[in-house]
Amino acid sequence: MKLTSDSYVLTPEQRLLQCHLRELGLEGRFEMLVCLERKWRFDIACPEKHLAFEISGGNWSGGHRRGTAQEHEYEKLNWAQMHGWRVLQFTNRQVASGEAKTFIQEHLKEQP
Repeated sequence: MKLTSDSYVLTPEQRLLQCHLRELGLEGRFEMLVCLERKWRFDIACPEKHLAFEISGGNWSGGHRRGTAQEHEYEKLNWAQMHGWRVLQFTNRQVASGEAKTFIQEHLKEQP
């Protein structure tokens, strides 16, 4: 059975990062719409902290990392930063290996 969120199929890495976030005391929302006009979504977002997570699955095969798709991704990330969001980006491998969780855990300690 595939888990979905608002008709989006969630990747294993999204589900794993959600588990890691809960273990770290963060409650994230999947595929959160952040700009209605552009229909931009974050893979996972913690709106109360203005903290978002993007997981890049197409690093070796393209995905959002080629040509126009990459420009659109930059536009979304730049917009988010200008609207007060902190956006952390990880690859599928970083999530699966636990590197993403370790990074988040280490840097949450530095937050007030």
